[in-house]
Amino acid sequence: MITEKDALDRYLAEWSPGQPTSFLEAAVRDARTAVRASPPALWLGTLAYLIAVEQIGKTICLRRAPHGPASGDKASFLAACNDFGDSAHTEPDHRRLYDVRCALAHKYGLTGNNKQFVYTRSDTAPLLDATTTPGKTRVNLVAIWKYVDDMVAGIRVLHAAGDIAILTGLTAQQVAELSFEIGP
Repeated sequence: MITEKDALDRYLAEWSPGQPTSFLEAAVRDARTAVRASPPALWLGTLAYLIAVEQIGKTICLRRAPHGPASGDKASFLAACNDFGDSAHTEPDHRRLYDVRCALAHKYGLTGNNKQFVYTRSDTAPLLDATTTPGKTRVNLVAIWKYVDDMVAGIRVLHAAGDIAILTGLTAQQVAELSFEIGP
């Protein structure tokens, strides 16, 4: 019988050759590979990062605030942002990020959930800016990548301190099954 700690260790482990890889680590690793490629696959990598956020919200929570799975993809995404995202970002920011996820996932484009976006790539621009271009939100892809990388790194630190739990209603076995091995 697998314990919660073992399941979380497996789910939150960084990639290691010959070891099972969690769906979370696969999404983050593939996102990094895509955005660092030459030429980079910016939209695909960004989508993978945002899928990782949604998956986090469907799997884990803070131990001090246990809760069950949220109802639906959007609620799961928002739960992850609220539990683990940079506290400098607000609920409206989280909703805009979800709309970006929808734009990329469903149309692979610049519109989602009746919102329009302009994608930028900057080391200094804010994550989201709804003031520069009337009717559109400027979305800094580099800031999204950092937001999610920081989220995952923070979760791993919290897990090492024993502060991460599996969502109420999920079993350790179900979380352990969110990984795969690739044979020779």
